[in-house]
Amino acid sequence: MRDAPPTLVLNASDIEEIFTPDIAIASQQEAFEGLGRGTAVQPERIVMTDDHSDTFCYAAKVSPTSGGVCKFGAVVPGNTAHGLPSISATVLVLDPEYGTLAAILDGTTVTTMRTAAASAVAVRALARNDSSVLAVIGAGVQGVAHAHLIGEVLDLSEIRIFSPDEAQCRSAVDAVAAKTAARVSVATSAAEAVRDADVIVTCTTSSTPVLQSTEVADGATVVSVGSFAADRNELDTSLMKRAAAVVVDHLEVAKVHAGSVRAAVADGALELRDVQQLGDVLVGSAIARQDDSQVIVYNTVGIGMQDAAAAEAILSTAREMGRGTPLPQ
Repeated sequence: MRDAPPTLVLNASDIEEIFTPDIAIASQQEAFEGLGRGTAVQPERIVMTDDHSDTFCYAAKVSPTSGGVCKFGAVVPGNTAHGLPSISATVLVLDPEYGTLAAILDGTTVTTMRTAAASAVAVRALARNDSSVLAVIGAGVQGVAHAHLIGEVLDLSEIRIFSPDEAQCRSAVDAVAAKTAARVSVATSAAEAVRDADVIVTCTTSSTPVLQSTEVADGATVVSVGSFAADRNELDTSLMKRAAAVVVDHLEVAKVHAGSVRAAVADGALELRDVQQLGDVLVGSAIARQDDSQVIVYNTVGIGMQDAAAAEAILSTAREMGRGTPLPQ
């Protein structure tokens, strides 16, 4: 009788060491190319929303023969006031042969890295080749991670960060500056941050737009990270209407959960049939940017396939490095 491998527990420090930027970005490239080719298995996600939090459950497989991966957690914006992360989650990985529990991963760390890595993949595909100025609105964990990961795919000369929380903003600037050769500065307003920026990333939990079309330069690429639920909307509808292409991670998920997309459709500024999927752009079955003067919008919601690809990469690397704690059998 053959025993299934023991369950491996990987905590935040394990994952931070294992899931390097290059591995993270490669995992997300694989995830979205799999969606574009139709080889990935991506069911609908479950989201339960109340007055103070969003509880979510994602499941996916990188391929039909891969082990299933599930992430369960919650987004609680009010946690930041208590010094706690706004997102907490656990990722479970099943063995592809036995269906037993292969690994338990700290989902908060996975989510932070895979979200920013996926945005980096999108920016690499959608932004102008000469993009060098990055603006980040939002100075939390995701804002910092996005500045780091986008810096892996662009030759940045300048990064501007804005948050209404000045102390948090300065802390974010220090964290980003420690890992980049680009000039990193605090912006005094969102408008100042995005002025003539080539790439703009919004990492807030705002229910009202934090970015107006009039503030966005021609040729910019805008990444909305915080419009991940129907009641979250970081981008005004005039910007969505102006965009030459609106790209999402997964259309079936986005039309239900992507707040900026839903608001633009409801306002008549956008037709769902015109929305493109990142995977299709990556495999060449859709074309987003056609010239350097166009504004391109990417609204990411977050899907289980991202976690599945990240978890596979992390687990494979952990086994090679001998990292993690096996549970007693």
